[in-house]
Amino acid sequence: METELQLATGYIETFAGNGKARSTGDGKRAVKSGIPLPHHAALDKTERITLSAAAVLFAAGFGQPVFLLVAAGAGYRVFTKDIPAAPNHAVTAYYLLVLAALGFLIGLAPTPSVHS
Repeated sequence: METELQLATGYIETFAGNGKARSTGDGKRAVKSGIPLPHHAALDKTERITLSAAAVLFAAGFGQPVFLLVAAGAGYRVFTKDIPAAPNHAVTAYYLLVLAALGFLIGLAPTPSVHS
């Protein structure tokens, strides 16, 4: 016995709860609820490659190997199958600005002295 299930893609308009973030609700129909997380902040394959390459450049430019972890994560995500339908260049610019700001903040932090 086989049952075929077809799922539609799109946005969830009514999820669960009573319309308040992180509330379990009262068990009645949810008319104002939603997912209080951003659903539009995904990067496509080209943007993930761009973010990975920028993180490698930031690691070399700022002398901070912690950016290699970001590069590895973005590089891994290039091969996952959760690519959005359309690129979002604003989100890419935001991620790159945040990485650059973190690099500058790390550069401003004093280096700990090593005492023997």
